[in-house]
Amino acid sequence: MIISLKGSFVLLSNRKCASTSLVHTLEPYATLLAKEPVLRHTNFSGYKKYVEPWLAGLGRVRLDRFRVYCLFREPTEWLFSWYAFRQRKDVSPEVIKGHGEYTGHITWRDFLEAYFSPTRPSYARVGRQIDFVTVNGIVGDDLKIFPYEHIHRLVRELSHRLEVELVLATHNISPKISEEVRATDYQRCRSLLKEEYALYDSTVQRATLDDS
Repeated sequence: MIISLKGSFVLLSNRKCASTSLVHTLEPYATLLAKEPVLRHTNFSGYKKYVEPWLAGLGRVRLDRFRVYCLFREPTEWLFSWYAFRQRKDVSPEVIKGHGEYTGHITWRDFLEAYFSPTRPSYARVGRQIDFVTVNGIVGDDLKIFPYEHIHRLVRELSHRLEVELVLATHNISPKISEEVRATDYQRCRSLLKEEYALYDSTVQRATLDDS
């Protein structure tokens, strides 16, 4: 989570959506920058419950001028990014004994099966994107969501608010792996993650219209 009083915005850091790159890019302009994961990845529900009342209590903050932003990734590719990210050697059993999040010993299809199983093993416990952006199952009107694939539009809007030309840094890239997402993987995820895809499709449609 990044709060900028100068730019009158809050950026919520959805996992596997360039959050580390955005932190490095926006750090010089941040009033408050949460780096610890428990605060860094504050979701919209947490923002509404804890952060917004705190901002309102500061007295000099005009919340009616504030915008809350976040990125939302193509749902299947979001899961694949988690799979690739957890293949890192620094979380392998050879480095951290008993670490349960390592995926280097399984295939992408195994990971997908585990994610959709009733009892997920620890390496497949990555949550759901839809839970990050909703309060009681509803996406708030005061949350502006950009598709991850249109991150340039988010950077452009934040540049306008800060009155600077932001250049997105590149950090914390998932390791390259040989496996790929198949068309059948997209089809399966679309059938099982209907809420995510409904939101993702609508954000892409809006972004495409705005760019036209």
